[in-house]
Amino acid sequence: MIVLIVRNLSFVRSNEHHLIKCAKLIDIATSLLVDMIDAEVTYNCLDIVTNLGKHIVLGELGCGRELVDALFGMIGEAENEGVVDQCIECLRRFSLSAGNEEFLEEVRESDISNLINALLSSNVETREGCLEILCTISDRKTALKVRIAHQNRCIERLIGLIATGSQTPNEEKISKLAALTLANLNLAPSNRALIVPYEQELALIAATDEKTCKIIAEILGDLDSYQVFSK
Repeated sequence: MIVLIVRNLSFVRSNEHHLIKCAKLIDIATSLLVDMIDAEVTYNCLDIVTNLGKHIVLGELGCGRELVDALFGMIGEAENEGVVDQCIECLRRFSLSAGNEEFLEEVRESDISNLINALLSSNVETREGCLEILCTISDRKTALKVRIAHQNRCIERLIGLIATGSQTPNEEKISKLAALTLANLNLAPSNRALIVPYEQELALIAATDEKTCKIIAEILGDLDSYQVFSK
């Protein structure tokens, strides 16, 4: 009952500041989410952690690493698409806090695969959330850039999302996030062999989409250099 009350309070934005200051409360909610002892308690805690997610610094928790693992585990195992959508939104909010990227970068192959698969979600906010996470975790470590790019259909799906264009604000943001993620992956030289087969599609996008043309043009420049030196 107490968890349910806290859950209900967490939906009121003006309560966020007060709740996040209760370190013991956050520790209990995150620990219960990690333990997954009871389904109802788990989902209530997921609501709490998601609503407060943008304020949570994983390094300050006693179970930061376990919490990220639990959320990714729920994405892979949940039969309810709503749970998947919420776990992705929770991880997206974590990505907004400086320092949390260190925890998000420790992803397993199955976690990356689940994110790539969720790029096909019918929920536009879930697609956007996946891209924000992928853009964040592909920003720093070359080894992780390579792991992401080698996931089945990763490059293909990113380019497909870029090509959808910018007819609505959501589509514009998704298109740009996909382009930024592809640009991050392109910074690992070994990934360019995976991107080269889509050079014509990228050239067409660069010529027709003013929102992403500068990002795509830089990728195309790197691909030209790659092909010259690989001959």
